[in-house]
Amino acid sequence: MNRKNVYTCLVLLLCMFAMSTWANGNNAAKEQELRMPAIFGDGMVIQRDAKISVWGWAKKGEKVTVTLGNRKASAKAGKDGSWKVTLPEMPAGGPYTLSIQGKNATKSFSDVMLGDVFLFSGQSNQELMVYRCMDDAKVRELYNGYRNDMARVIKLPHQYNYVAPQKDCKTGGWQKLNPENGRNMAALSYLTAREIQEHTGVAVGIVNSSVGGTGVECWMSKGNLMQYPEYSNIFSHEKYNDPDWPQKRMDMENARAQEWEKTMEKNDVISREWRKEGYDFSKWREVDIFSSFYDKKKPNGSYWFYNCVYLTQDDISNAKNGKALLRLGAIKDADSVFVNGKYVGNTTYQYPPRNYSFDVSKLREGRNDIVIRLMSQNGTPAFVQDKEYQLELPGKTIPLYGKERKWRMAVGTTMVKRPGQTYFVGTPTGLYNAMIAPLGNIAIRGMVWYQGEANVGNPANYATYLKAMIEEWQKQFTTLSAAEKPWHSVIVQLAGFMDRHIGVYESGWCQLRSKQRAVTLPEMNTNASLVTAIDCGEYNDIHPQDKATVAHRIALQLFRNAYGENIVSEGPAPLSCKKSGQELIISFDSKTGKLRELNDGIAKVTGDYELTIDINAMNKSLSSTYSISNGVFRYAYDDFPLCTLYNTDNIAAPQFEIPIQ
Repeated sequence: MNRKNVYTCLVLLLCMFAMSTWANGNNAAKEQELRMPAIFGDGMVIQRDAKISVWGWAKKGEKVTVTLGNRKASAKAGKDGSWKVTLPEMPAGGPYTLSIQGKNATKSFSDVMLGDVFLFSGQSNQELMVYRCMDDAKVRELYNGYRNDMARVIKLPHQYNYVAPQKDCKTGGWQKLNPENGRNMAALSYLTAREIQEHTGVAVGIVNSSVGGTGVECWMSKGNLMQYPEYSNIFSHEKYNDPDWPQKRMDMENARAQEWEKTMEKNDVISREWRKEGYDFSKWREVDIFSSFYDKKKPNGSYWFYNCVYLTQDDISNAKNGKALLRLGAIKDADSVFVNGKYVGNTTYQYPPRNYSFDVSKLREGRNDIVIRLMSQNGTPAFVQDKEYQLELPGKTIPLYGKERKWRMAVGTTMVKRPGQTYFVGTPTGLYNAMIAPLGNIAIRGMVWYQGEANVGNPANYATYLKAMIEEWQKQFTTLSAAEKPWHSVIVQLAGFMDRHIGVYESGWCQLRSKQRAVTLPEMNTNASLVTAIDCGEYNDIHPQDKATVAHRIALQLFRNAYGENIVSEGPAPLSCKKSGQELIISFDSKTGKLRELNDGIAKVTGDYELTIDINAMNKSLSSTYSISNGVFRYAYDDFPLCTLYNTDNIAAPQFEIPIQ
C-alpha cells in the first residue's frame, strides 16, 4: 500500500472514530435526559384519594425526586433508565406544581389539580367532536360561551403498534373547557366533564383514548386475545413481528391509490371545462340527487352536480360583511364544493355533515352557481336523505331541494373501485399497545365505553371479549385507596340507526346491543352499568348529534355507581315476564324508577313498576317495538326501533329480552 493510500485510510479511520465518539456522546446525553410520559403535563388532573403513580426515564442509577404539594418520594433509575415513585393519596384541591428533580435537570408541571379522572374509550361516537354536533340545539346551548377551568380533557391522537406494548404515546395535552378549545373536543367528554364537575365541585379530568371504526379486539392485549382459539394463531403474521411492516404496506397502498386518483383526474372530462366563461350547465341532465343517478355497472368515479340561486341587491346588502352557510347534508364518499367558481370547502369521507361557511363576498346579485364534485371511491355514491340542503344568509334561508329546485348532473368519468387501503388502527391489539398500555397505572374513578359498531358483523363473542378487556384494564388502572371493588364502567348501548322493521327481526346490530347489556348484568361481575342511546339515534346517520342526552345519562350512572349517590340513574330494567291469558305482565326493578304513563294499544303501564302487553294486539299490529321469539319477549329489538318505555325521570329503557314464564 502506497503512502497516499495509507494516509487516506488514516483519515477515514479518524473520521469514523470521531463520528463514533460523537454518536456515543449523543447517546449518553440522551440517556442522561430526564423524561416524562406525555400523559403528564400542565393542567393535568390526578385522581384524588388514590395512590399517585409518577414515572419516567433518566440516566441509569440517577436519583429522581418527585414533589407534589407536601408529598415527596424518590427513586433511582434502573438499568433501562426507567424509574417510578408512588405518592400517598391526596384530597381534592390545587392548583399544585408537580416537580421532578434529577441530578442535572428538573421537570415541572403547573396548574395540576387533584380531582376525579375518568377514562373514555371506544370508537367514533366516543370521539365525535362538539363542532360535529352543533346542529343539535341542546349541544349548542351547552357549548356557547361556556368556560370551566376545573373541567379538563386530554385526547390521544390515533396511533398504533402491533409488535409490543409501548412505554409512551402522543397526546394533545390537557385542555380546559372553553370556547377556544371546546369545538374540537370530543362531545361526550366535554358534556360529561361539565356535568360531573358542576355536580361535584371538584376538578374533573377525562382521558379520551378512542379511535373510530375499531373493534373491541383492537383494545385488548396480545396475551388477553390469545386465550381465545379464534385469535390464537393470528400473531404469527409478519405485521406482529416486523416494526416496519405498516410503513412498507402504507407506501405500497398509497402508490396504488395515487395512481387511481391521477387516472380519475386525467379522464374527468368536466373538470377542465366547467369554469370556462359562458359554460352552459343546461347541457347537464336534470336529476333527483336522491335517486340512483350513478352508472350501476361502474358506479365509482367523478360526478358533477349543478344548482343555482338568484339573489337581489337587497339580499346582498343585508348579508354584507357576514357569512354564508351552505348545508349539503351528507355525501358518499368525498366532495369538493364551489360557489360562482370559487372553492368553499371539501370533505374526504362520507360521515361528516357538509356545512360550508364562506364570505358573502363570493356571492353576487342575480344568478349564483353552486357546483359539487362528488368523488365515489368504493360502493355507490349517494346524497343522504332527510338532511338539510340549503343556503343560509343572515336573515334568509334558501332551500336547495324540492319540487321547484332541481339539480343537474354530468359524469366526469367512471372508474373501477379505488384500491383498498389497510385501516391500520383497526388491527387487533394495536391500540392497546399504543393507546392504553402507555397510560401506565394512573388512577381513575371510572371508565366509559362507547363502542360496538365495528363488531356488529360478528357479535357472538362480544360480551366475552368486552368483559375480558374491562378486567384487564381494571388490573392496569388503580382506583380509590378506600374502594372495596375496582372502578366502575359505563357501557353505552348503541344508538338507533338504519331502518325500522315490523315484527320479529334479527340483525347484528340488535345482537350486539344484547351483548352490551349482558356485560352489565350482576352475574357477569364486571361492576358495569348500561346507558342506552337507542332513542338518541338518527336513522340516516351512524353519528347522531344528540350527545347531550347520552352524556347526562352517563353522568347519572357515574353519580350512582362511582360516587354512591342514591338516585335513579338508568331506564326501566325488567325483572320478570309472566303470561296471564293473552297478556304478558312485565315487572321492573324499583331501583330504575317508576314507569312513565304509557298506553299505545299494545303496551300499557298498569302499576308503578308493571307493564302489561296485549299479545293479540301485538300480533295484529306487528310492532317494531314489541315482539316474541322462541318464548322470549323482546323490547326495542330493531335497528331503529320506536322507543316507548321510559321512567318518570325521562330515561329510556334499553333494548332487552326476557324469558316468558
